Amino acid sequence: MKQILQLTFCNLLLVLPMGSALAADDVLLQENFDAAESSRKTLFGEIQHIDMNTGADVTDVNIITANPGRGESGNALHWTRKTSGLYRVSTPTCVSPTGAFSVSFWVHSQNENAYHWEFQIEVGKGKPLLTLQNSQKMNNPGNLGWLTADGGRVTLRPVAKKWRQVRLDVDLRAKTCNVYYDDMDVPVAVGLQLLSQRVEAHTPFHAVFTGISSAGEVAVELDDFLVRSWTPSAPEPAPEGDLALSAQAGKAELTATVSSATGRLTGLKRDGINLVSDSNDLYTLQTTGGGAWHRESNDRVVQASGDPSKRVFRCTNPGFPGLTILKTYSFDANGNLLKRVGFSSASEEGFLTYRARFTMDEEFVRNSNPSGFSPGLGNSDPRTGQSLDATPYRITPDQSLGINVSRNRVNDVAVLSNHLGVTDSVQRTAEGWDLRIFSDYLSPAKPVSGEVAYRTFCGDLVAFAVLAAQNPIQREIFDESRPEWTQALVCDAMYAATPEAHEIAKALAPLPVTSTIWFLAPPWGNWWATSDPPKSSHHNISAIADEIRSMASNARVSAYTNMTFDELSDVYSKHRSFGVTDKNGDLIGSGWLSDTLGAPSYPLQIMNPEARSYWIAMHADRMAWKPPGWKLDFFYMDGPGWGGEEHDWALKDVTQASDWANYAGDLKKTLKASNPNVVFFANGMLPHSDIGYIEAPDSWWETLNGQQGNWPELSRIFLTWKLCEDPGYTTILLFDRGKNQPSISTYTIAYGWCGQSQTVAHKPWLLAALEYRGLRLVGEGLPRPWWRESTPPETEAAAFRKGNNVLVQAIRHAPGSAEIALQIDPEKLGLEPGRTYLMRELQMNSPAADPIPAKAFSQTKISKLTIPSGPIDLKVGTTKALLTSVLISEAWCIVERIGNHPCETGIPENYGISVKVENREAGLHQIQINGTWAAAGATIFFPWAKSVTTNPESATSSPASVDGVTGIRLVLPSAGTFSATVLMD
Repeated sequence: MKQILQLTFCNLLLVLPMGSALAADDVLLQENFDAAESSRKTLFGEIQHIDMNTGADVTDVNIITANPGRGESGNALHWTRKTSGLYRVSTPTCVSPTGAFSVSFWVHSQNENAYHWEFQIEVGKGKPLLTLQNSQKMNNPGNLGWLTADGGRVTLRPVAKKWRQVRLDVDLRAKTCNVYYDDMDVPVAVGLQLLSQRVEAHTPFHAVFTGISSAGEVAVELDDFLVRSWTPSAPEPAPEGDLALSAQAGKAELTATVSSATGRLTGLKRDGINLVSDSNDLYTLQTTGGGAWHRESNDRVVQASGDPSKRVFRCTNPGFPGLTILKTYSFDANGNLLKRVGFSSASEEGFLTYRARFTMDEEFVRNSNPSGFSPGLGNSDPRTGQSLDATPYRITPDQSLGINVSRNRVNDVAVLSNHLGVTDSVQRTAEGWDLRIFSDYLSPAKPVSGEVAYRTFCGDLVAFAVLAAQNPIQREIFDESRPEWTQALVCDAMYAATPEAHEIAKALAPLPVTSTIWFLAPPWGNWWATSDPPKSSHHNISAIADEIRSMASNARVSAYTNMTFDELSDVYSKHRSFGVTDKNGDLIGSGWLSDTLGAPSYPLQIMNPEARSYWIAMHADRMAWKPPGWKLDFFYMDGPGWGGEEHDWALKDVTQASDWANYAGDLKKTLKASNPNVVFFANGMLPHSDIGYIEAPDSWWETLNGQQGNWPELSRIFLTWKLCEDPGYTTILLFDRGKNQPSISTYTIAYGWCGQSQTVAHKPWLLAALEYRGLRLVGEGLPRPWWRESTPPETEAAAFRKGNNVLVQAIRHAPGSAEIALQIDPEKLGLEPGRTYLMRELQMNSPAADPIPAKAFSQTKISKLTIPSGPIDLKVGTTKALLTSVLISEAWCIVERIGNHPCETGIPENYGISVKVENREAGLHQIQINGTWAAAGATIFFPWAKSVTTNPESATSSPASVDGVTGIRLVLPSAGTFSATVLMD
């Protein structure tokens, strides 16, 4: 075993936290493994790996000291991962004499997408002070994450392969931690809150690597482990004095205060209620020679101007002597407080990052819910593990007041921010929220700026979504014309050229069905029409789409693409400059391994004009309907490589969110130039896309089928997506495997989305989902919607409108079946008091039943509903994991069949019928119906009808009875227009 003071580090550069000083005897623990004969003979006091299956101690083959180490060092500690098991590697206990300490180590991995390691500081075995983990969620590349006290996870940044240094600066007095990764000058997080707030300055601690290691995962190495104490210094307080801003938005009074000394926001109120109590933004500057970071509290105002409607502050910061910081505060027409921060440089160059850091009023936070969802419904996002509370978006339980903080502009260009969901750009710190606004390359010739919006509003999360949808950038990139076939899309078969895909397409004809060519598996980036896909033995690649359409004329065909190129591609061998370059001149990896031999891949740099032109031309070449094109109907793009805002040190540029949106717009414009009916289909709701997948793993559907798990956390994802969805957008839920039924069909139909299936027997549920396409959520339609409940209710219910119909959708999350009570608000749903409507209750049949039923729904009730002046109490039958729909319609008719397809829900507006109801005399109604039929023939049932007169007279009518209700059935023999007059009780 080594003597601590004899150890040296050949390549370790320790950069101290800002405002700290090191004592001469600051080294508390040091180990670089060079002299260790085995992992058991190091300064790490506890090293253990236990086989998960047998319980045997298999440490000696899973954790070893071996060559090479990092750089010139000899050994490193290796996790070989030969056996799946639980591991724990712990250091001896240390005590910092100053109450603060730094832990640094180097970690190595062959790629970015394995579940690597978990690191903790403990103050007693099993009592973590902090947890830092490198892991992946939802099959995404690895990310560095910080676990929070509420069980959530803050994503700090993507991880990188090769040797990377990690450092944690812990202040036990302040109970905070700064995290550094790779760059020891600029932290990836500042002021993260420790898990335990009861530790004292001299509490003993030890470091631990712990967690689960799976056999076959990428090996990980650890080297140059160091623990040091450091001495924090208190910042000098700046003189304060506030200047006020004010605005009127409707009936709301808004006021804000800004420090006259530093130019930072010190308060925000709406109608006298405190929302934001303080702020202290963070600036970082990374240069080729190093970097620095400083807080806004160190700013000094050198000039202030303006009035209560607009304030401008010209500032300097002693930490950045060459920079001028210009802050502009104003309220927009909607009463949103906008803070624009611009940076200009006299001499410095480098990547400047601006993070808005603010504290919400304690009382408001205590009396509000994160994102408008009751905390009792779960507090994390299953996709990332991140806490809902990380997002600066809160609403009071009575819906009287809410606030959402998000970035608004970068370099004065509006950006579409993920304002409704949890994002990786937000951190929750001891000081409050930390929101990344932008990062860009700053130079004397290139000033940069970012703007943050503090949006206040009245109403629930649905009301806020309506306001957010009015954002001009939202309208610009989603509110666009789309080919008609996207609205008629009934099914996505996903994998083209399988017998099942052909059969489902033929069964649904003439309705369109999409399929994507995945099986060729070329290297990522080899997507020219003439690129050679080495895994394919197809005799004529360019004819695949035609062959598929010859077997099913209604098929719409595309081929797989994404935004990366792998190491086996032509791009990598000939155009490596098309990638994003890090500070060391290496390509930044995407974290994804391609389909071809699992090759590492790299994101495309769309800010490189040559790369951008190459990529768009490549897609247009393969999409083309002229040789050698493949005659593709839509463009499909998967997620890898999309949306990154990494620093490119070769280009000295950052791809901003607006750049990604512009790229998508340019690509779509180019593709539509040769085929006006082309459609942009994406994995996710990407800018300018027309169709998007929600990729849900099997575990989600297991939970929603009634197995173990918290269903509100998953339903929240679907609800939030619906709130962001453009009215003409088509959403598809994945994956329709047998074990994922019935819940995947339940949610597809409940939200009016498109089904994904290769099972012909699921045709009725696919048609039902199509008939519900275009549902609009009415958040206040139910006085007590599920997202406001303090604990998960047994029923997930929501109200929607579609044309002249109101739909109340209910999904049971408890065992068995039960009749439940639901209250609806007719005024909010647009139902007229005193008017009588047709009401039907439809209960979904399970597509998982054996045998599979012939229809998606069974109609269990049909009645007349006269609207009272107040709330309506409904009695609704429900069954676990199945959808119950209550339809309230002013259209007194039910469409039973269109062409050769039976109608599953019978909503007339799906089939071109407009209905006008007029009182004729007491006890009778005259109903005038007009329709246009695109299909060959239709069958309509009119409940309680006494007679039906039609024009043209070629239509036939006959008495009929449905579910005990007598009426008249009308058969229209052919396509065309018609009108009908119905007399009824």
